[in-house]
Parts: sequence; structure tokens; C-alpha cells
Amino acid sequence: MLGGAQSADQRWLPLLYLVARRGRGVREGEGLDPPRGARRREAAAAGDPRREGSSLPGGAGGADRARGSERDAAALSRGQPRLQQHPVQVPSRDGRLDAGETRVVTVALDLRTSHVIRERRTVRTFADAPVTRDTLERIIDAARWAPSAGNAQPVRLIVLRPETDRATLPALQAIAQESKRISSYWVAMFRPTGVREYVIVADPSRSGGYAGDRGGHLVAAAAAIQNMKLQLHAEGLGAVLYTHWIEEKAKMLLDVPRTWSFIGLLCLGWPVPLDTKERRAALHRKSLEQIAFVDRFGNASHWPPPQTPRDELDITDAIRRRRSVRRFTDAPLDDARVTLLLESARWAPSAGNFQPWRFIVVRDRAVRERLQRAADLAREANADLGLSGEPRVDLVSAPVVIAITADPQKIGPHVHGEMTHLIGASLAAENLWVQATAITLGAVLVRQLVHDLARAALAVPADEELLGVIAIGEPAEAPPATRRLDRNELAREHGFDGHPGEDPGIAPLPAVWRSERGIFEDRSAR
Repeated sequence: MLGGAQSADQRWLPLLYLVARRGRGVREGEGLDPPRGARRREAAAAGDPRREGSSLPGGAGGADRARGSERDAAALSRGQPRLQQHPVQVPSRDGRLDAGETRVVTVALDLRTSHVIRERRTVRTFADAPVTRDTLERIIDAARWAPSAGNAQPVRLIVLRPETDRATLPALQAIAQESKRISSYWVAMFRPTGVREYVIVADPSRSGGYAGDRGGHLVAAAAAIQNMKLQLHAEGLGAVLYTHWIEEKAKMLLDVPRTWSFIGLLCLGWPVPLDTKERRAALHRKSLEQIAFVDRFGNASHWPPPQTPRDELDITDAIRRRRSVRRFTDAPLDDARVTLLLESARWAPSAGNFQPWRFIVVRDRAVRERLQRAADLAREANADLGLSGEPRVDLVSAPVVIAITADPQKIGPHVHGEMTHLIGASLAAENLWVQATAITLGAVLVRQLVHDLARAALAVPADEELLGVIAIGEPAEAPPATRRLDRNELAREHGFDGHPGEDPGIAPLPAVWRSERGIFEDRSAR
């Protein structure tokens, strides 16, 4: 689907849509990338960077398809930047990019996993510059390696491009505007001035292969989204996630099946840094003392200051080498590494920067035994139903277990925003998992639980939702790579089945809403 040559001067920024069963969506509220050196600031503002490195191998099939993207991946030396050659298009005298010359420059990129996780920011203003096909393929490849329950791989992407989807994109923009009118409160909080092109992501209808897990598709979609965001930052690009949609109309426009859920839209491009009060406010993060507890929810602890991490893998390798490790050695996990993992999770994006997550670091053996019982009973119940579920994880012997909860009150105040707390918590879980891989730790997310028993063991309040528990430690096994979808299986153009659907039409704004919109709009920005 994405094969074929792409000329360097062809101007398009791709669009991808995320679809999933029964899921809903959200837009992030977080700041732009802070300046990262004069070269990047000037390049982004002028719209002239054209970075491009070697394309990741796609894999052919079977075992090669499962391992294709990682066979040539080599561990990056600690603290050593990666040098890559990138074509940079220099504008002509009249300012036209298509008439300028192209030069190849060598750029030192800091691709350390911990650095990329902490420096990634949401971008809402983009330069008028193309994103090449090879770059897009690497971004899609990062989504391929996201985890999912039972390796169901429920995520699918719909790719839209301005030159080939001229009828679909204006209709999509109209749906976005209609959803903003319905959610008047959100309009004052987000004004997407200058946003140019979009990538929309979609997630199909598979959860986890066991009873009681209705949100597995959302967790998998969030992991794929976060992998793409981290890869985007490594490429020097930026992105913003929208899930602010009238789902039924968006699905009709893209010919998405009725039983699937529209997760959101990911807009990407070359960032233009802007210093706004929204950006500065969005950089605020809750401290670990506020969000990370020990053994029981609310049991606050003092966490040591984060140290300079010593990543063994860069972000690209960590994404592709992440595995579900279920057996661990007896080696203890010190507080410094636990703090590093929590710091990585803390820097995940969330709707409105509400940061809905809380973490419970479980070291107490009695608590872990109760969690183990909750997991074993869930496995027994699924076996009685004829469902295989996930392989067993020994939560008692794992050096550390980190439970992740999500606050349903911290959701996006807009159309279909009721699941954004789960999406945010899942983004944080993927950050933690990728960072653990980068420092050679093993980890696995366990969601197959009798949740009432697990919540009681952790003293989780009734108004908090338990996403799951992550077992972490030194790996005692090296699981092989599982089969992954090819890019042409994961990503489709124009619509869900390769063609667009029907224009659903846009309803006029009711008169009472038109008269009350001024209450919610931020007139100071006009």
C-alpha cells in the first residue's frame, strides 16, 4: 500500500485514522516542543528541513515478518548520539521550496529512550514542509510493534493524503467543527490555529481473548499511538491526537464498520515552536509524591531524585525489542530504577493535561499474594468458559509490581470523552514499558484479574478505575518476537476498505447554542 517512490519535493503530510470496537476518544492538551537548539528552531520555522534516514525493513512473512524490523537493530552505546544523513531542501530566492536545491547534511540525534520520552511534546502548529514516505513507514512500523492482549493486534490505520482525498478531508474538517460546536466548553480550551494536515489512527474490534476485558482494544490503540509519537519525536516531527469526534459521522465518512469504534485522529508534521501560555501551563507535571504510592492507594512515599539514566537501547530499538516477559530472576530492583520508570510514565500525554494516572509500587509480599489470587481466579473462570486468556505471570516472585489506576473524573469534557482516562493511563503504561526495555529490564502488563479482589488488595477507591498491574524485573527468559502485521495489513488508504464512505452531512448549529457560545469562548485571544 505504501510502496513506490516518493519525490522529495512532493508536498503531503499523511493522515491516519484509528478505529476500535466500543472505544471512544480524546484530544490531548499538552504543550509544544521546547526549543532544542538553534538549528532545529530555524529549520522548523522556515519550513525547510527534509530529514530522511534508511527505511526499516518491512519483513516478508512468517518468522521474517515477525523479526524483520529488529534483525539489523544494534544496541546504541550509552550516551552516544546517532549520526544520520538527511536531505535538507534549501528554499530558492523567491522562497519556493520546490525550486530550491537539496543538500545532504549529517545530523546528530539524541535518541536515548529516556531523553525522547521526556522531551516529547504535543505540537499543534506545523511548518509547510513534506513528510517523506520512508519517514511515514518508520512511524507506522513503530505502531506494528505495540503490545496487545493475546497479540490480537487490533489497531488499523487509514491513511489520507491531500492530493488523493480532496473530497474526504473537507468533510472530515466539517465533522470536527460540528463536534466542537456541540462541546462548547472545550472550544475555549483549545483553538487549533495553524494546524494543517492530519494523521488519523484506528483500532479494530478485538479486546483480549478473555472475559471481563472490554477495554483491551483501547489499551492496544493507546500503545500504538504512543509508539508512533515517540518515533515521531525521534524523527524531529511533532503530533497532536484528537478524539474529539462525532463518531458515527466519522465512521460513515471513512466506511468504518458499525461494530468498530473510532479512536481518534493523529495530526503530524514539522513543528513550529510557539511560546504561548497554554504551552507553558501544559508543561506542569504532578510530582511523584502526588501520584506514586507504596503497597496501597494513597500511601505516599518519598522518592529519590531521578538520576541520569544509562539507556542500553535507543528509542527505535527499545520500541521494537519490547517483549512480554513473564519470568524474572531473583535480582532486586533498586529505588533508583523504579523512580526512572515512574518518571517515564509521568511524562505521558493526556487529554487536557489532566494526568489521570496513579501508580502503586507493590513490594509487600502479602499484597502481591492477594493480587496473584485475583489473577489466578480470573484465569480459572476463563478456562471454564473455554477461553485461553493470557499466560500465567508469577506476581509473587516478580521483584516489583506496579499497579496503574485511572481517574474517570479526569476526562476530556467533550463529545465521546468518557474513555480518555483509560487512554491516558495506557499511554503512561507504554512509556514505562519501553523505558524498562531500554535499561534491559523485562516487564508485562497483566489485566486479566478479578478486579474487585485486586482493588481490595490495593485499597483502590470506588471512584478510581484499575487499568492493570505491570510486573517488572531482570528477565529470566528471552521471548521470541511474535508475528506482526505487515504495513499493508495495518495501514489502508482512502477508507477502511480502500475507498471512502458517504458524506454524512453536517447539522446546523441550533439558535440557542449560537446565542450561548460567547459564554464559553475565550475572547481575550481575539
